Amino acid sequence: MIVTVGHSDIDSLVLSVRDQESRRLIVEAITAYRGGALRSAIMSTWIAVAYDILAKARELSGQGEAAPRAFVGELEAAISAKDKRKLQAIESALLDKANSDLQLLAPHEYAALVRLQEDRHLCAHPAFVVEDELFQPSPELVRAHIVHALKHLLIHAPLQGKSAIARFDTDLL
Repeated sequence: MIVTVGHSDIDSLVLSVRDQESRRLIVEAITAYRGGALRSAIMSTWIAVAYDILAKARELSGQGEAAPRAFVGELEAAISAKDKRKLQAIESALLDKANSDLQLLAPHEYAALVRLQEDRHLCAHPAFVVEDELFQPSPELVRAHIVHALKHLLIHAPLQGKSAIARFDTDLL
């Protein structure tokens, strides 16, 4: 059975995005996708994902979680110092951090978002590919990236460590 997610389904998912700025960013990606700007849509989807991970890390940090607090401290220090190399390194390792330290992603979600990040690199750095083989994402690939970003990350609350266990206990009782 093949399940497709059409425009109205994507629009419904967007309404479930918790963070207002994450919602604005993914709407920008959807607008680019619908306008046929497929590379821009992939890059905008990555921006929404990266922003949402940072927002969730900040939220978890505010709840007293140790790993997010350390990560946010490192991020804030790099921002304050305007250390572009450090910020690039943080962005490069963002999915690994979200997966391992922040525990925001299941294995299949992590794999899908790694593919988004890889495709983002192909879109953002066309000099890294052979001229005759410029990356041309299909509309279906772009739509899949948008749906994965929404379903795997953007619509979910940041649950991690003690917070996730406490929420589970509350739901169970």
